Formats: sequence, structure tokens, C-alpha cells
Amino acid sequence: MPEQIYNCDESGFVTDPKCQVVLATKGAKRVNQHIGGSGREQITVNCAGSASGKSLPPYVVYKGKNLYESWTRDGPQDACYTTCEKGWMEGPQFLDWFTKVFLVHTEDVSNKTRFSFLIAMLPTSPLLL
Repeated sequence: MPEQIYNCDESGFVTDPKCQVVLATKGAKRVNQHIGGSGREQITVNCAGSASGKSLPPYVVYKGKNLYESWTRDGPQDACYTTCEKGWMEGPQFLDWFTKVFLVHTEDVSNKTRFSFLIAMLPTSPLLL
């Protein structure tokens, strides 16, 4: 059943991009290219959806020790926020996402059939649950 098949993947975003001048054709005005910054300000967002088109709320990981209320203000409905030292989606953050987002928002499907199928692309290898 498509409503039981989910895929999740995380994407990292750098919040401190640098700008540099790049080569352009003769006569072109100044051309800039945005490139990744130092990587010091990393935000990771884990998103998931089902084969039937249902999207789960995003899970946002900020780099830091403290989660500030201003970081969560006006975010997507039911989004879950956390912090960690690097701002990356690692094992503890994946388990937190799995229990706080996946299990909570797929409970209606899982209870009817007793299972759901999740494909998660982790940095080390795919994980099937």
C-alpha cells in the first residue's frame, strides 16, 4: 500500500555563504557566484513523504547547544527542532526524528496494518525499517 511506504532524506544548508567574482564573457557586467561558506553555520533539515504523497513535518537540526525560540518561530506546522554540536543529522538525531516525527505521524497507518516501510538514506548506508 503506497500510504505505508516512506522515504526520508536530509539536506544541509550553509547559512554563511561567501561571494566571489567569477569570469564572464566580454562586455558582461560584474557577475557573482555564491559558494558554500566555512561550514560553521550548518542547518540540516530531514524531510519524509509517503508513496501516496503524504508529507511528514520537517525535522530541523541547528548547530549549537541551546535551541532559541526565535529559531522555531513561524516555522512549518508540527515541525520538530533540535540542536547538536555539528548541526548534522547523526544517529541520535535520526532516532529522535524517528520517535517524535515518523512514529507519531504514521500512527494511523501503522495501527491498521501493524507496520510501515521506511527507506532512510543515512551518510553511512541506507537503512530499511
